This record gives sequence, C-alpha cells and structure tokens, in this order.
Amino acid sequence: MTERPGSLVKVTYYVEVLSSWCNLAEPAWDEAKSQFPDEVSFDWAIALMNPDGVPASRDQADWFYRRSAHIAQSGFVMNSGWFEAPRAGIYLAPNLVAEAACTLGATGDNVRRALTDGALRDGHRIGEMDISVAIASSASGIVPERPRERATAPIT
Repeated sequence: MTERPGSLVKVTYYVEVLSSWCNLAEPAWDEAKSQFPDEVSFDWAIALMNPDGVPASRDQADWFYRRSAHIAQSGFVMNSGWFEAPRAGIYLAPNLVAEAACTLGATGDNVRRALTDGALRDGHRIGEMDISVAIASSASGIVPERPRERATAPIT
C-alpha cells in the first residue's frame, strides 16, 4: 500500500482475488497510481464476493471468460482451472493469504496479483491453502510458515 503523508485523497480498491472483473480493472488501477503518485494515497482491501457471484461450473466460467476477453479486449482468456465445484463458491484461502502477506510487510500489489495470476492465468487451485501460501511466499520472499500461520489464526 502506498499511503503518503500529505496526500490530498485516499483511494481504497476493494478487491476479491478471484474476481475476473477486479482482474480486468488492474490496468486502470496501475494507470491511476502512475498519474497521481503524489496527490493520492492508494490502498487495497479484500472484499469477498458472495458465493453466488462465483461461477456455478467450469463451463460457465469458460463461457464468461471468453466473453469477457472479447468485450474487455484483454488480450487473453482467463483460465478456469482454479474452479472446484465442491467449494460452492467459497474461496477463502487466497484472500486470507493476501491479507496475511500484507500484514507481514508485503504491502504492495504483488502478492494478491500473483494469487490472481496463479488462478486466472495459470489455473492453479488457489482455494487450497497450500497452493495460495506457496504462491504468496514466492511472490513476497516471506517464508511459507508465516503467511500460513497468520491466514489460519483464529480471529480474536
């Protein structure tokens, strides 16, 4: 996160790691940060999607991703390999791990983007804690035990 003392405006980007729309918005996020580096403090926070907002099947995700690639002219079709029907739309691990890495000092966009890319570009099943932790650790240099411990700790 890039909080700057004296900034005139603070922008918080509410993001869900597995959201295709959030993924498609990343270039605009980058553009805003590059155009207003001194005037604006940029921050992000996890905002979980309602499980009903997650595709109900891999076929549905594939259809949506083909359509989105065409409409958004993104240059690539997202990969639905991350989809796991038994999760019924509940994918807490990547979001918990992104927040955990942030609290451990990885405050930029790199960890949450690595998680998003791991799922939506590479098809990794980031709903699994081990996979999310491995991706976050690789992106941040933080030893895997730390984000895993933080992501799985009970809330007090």
